[in-house]
Amino acid sequence: MVIKTIIKISSLAVLLLFGCFVLTAQDHATGKIRAYEIWIKQVDSEAVTRGILYEIADSSLFLVPSLRSDQILEFRADEIDLLKVRKQGGIINGAYTGFLIGFAPGAVVGYFLGQDDWFFGGIFVLGFGAVGGLVGMGVGALSGSMKDRIPVRASQENFEKYIGSLQHYSYLDEQPRHPVFIHRCYFSLSMGFSHAGGEFANNLTVSNYPGMQMSGLTGRLEIGYFFSKNLGIHYTSRTFSSWESDIIMGWSYNSEMLGPVFSLPVSDRFRFDFIPSLGISSLSLYHIDDELIAGNGLGLSLAGRMAYVKSKRWNIQANASYISSKHKYDKGTIVKPSAFDLSFGVDYKFGKKSL
Repeated sequence: MVIKTIIKISSLAVLLLFGCFVLTAQDHATGKIRAYEIWIKQVDSEAVTRGILYEIADSSLFLVPSLRSDQILEFRADEIDLLKVRKQGGIINGAYTGFLIGFAPGAVVGYFLGQDDWFFGGIFVLGFGAVGGLVGMGVGALSGSMKDRIPVRASQENFEKYIGSLQHYSYLDEQPRHPVFIHRCYFSLSMGFSHAGGEFANNLTVSNYPGMQMSGLTGRLEIGYFFSKNLGIHYTSRTFSSWESDIIMGWSYNSEMLGPVFSLPVSDRFRFDFIPSLGISSLSLYHIDDELIAGNGLGLSLAGRMAYVKSKRWNIQANASYISSKHKYDKGTIVKPSAFDLSFGVDYKFGKKSL
């Protein structure tokens, strides 16, 4: 029964995420024209010129006031103080994409909570999917409103550092003549479901303990830094909660871990990361707000992540991970729990240094 449930939830989640990937990638598949808005502040003026980034030369850039205009304006690198770039229609597109991405994990949570009743299960899927979609819409609109900030400071050296990224934003289909700026740091947040196994309790002496359905919700927060395009380091904080609604009793299985990140580009838009880690894990059984038993131990995690590169700063991701640990309870009992997680989320890249 548990295996069938995992297969059903996994299939639903994968299908939903695949739909999100297809929809977010459809502009590239159909050859839809991409246009990026640019805001230019010059060194000798407080005024800001706004338009569509049209073309990049070795020491200057060109913009047009709109795609319907025949007027082309040139700005030399030694005239530019600061550039800000954002995809045209980024707020609407971000809200639309965010809704689809948020709907996927929300629907999975709804399916998990309502799987015992076909009628209410459908309501839960739609309801939680809609809530997740609205949250994703807000996050997507916010991310779509953000501008990529490029400090030129009237410097040809600075201009050349970012010229590869600017050529990517150019309306003309230019092949980058310089390396594209890739941020080294990232922040990742995802959520999904988890199925726990192994040995959570050995000769447990807690009264009214009926045995738990060891499935629940999981959240994953990750901060990392890349030394190169293929190697980085990360810190991950993971949470897991499982409960029995009839008696309000559940398990908490959390971890704080460090480890390397091995990254492999699959294509221009997709990347696969392998993320092993080692750290501290905590395990507890609680009833309402009372902790019944608890123990800490050493944990090992193996994770894989498929990421869709949405923009220079934002990625959409699907994570699959396995964690195993060894704990000693307060009364001396030793247990070896484990869990399999499937989660979905986004990561945001930042930092002044490029790979």
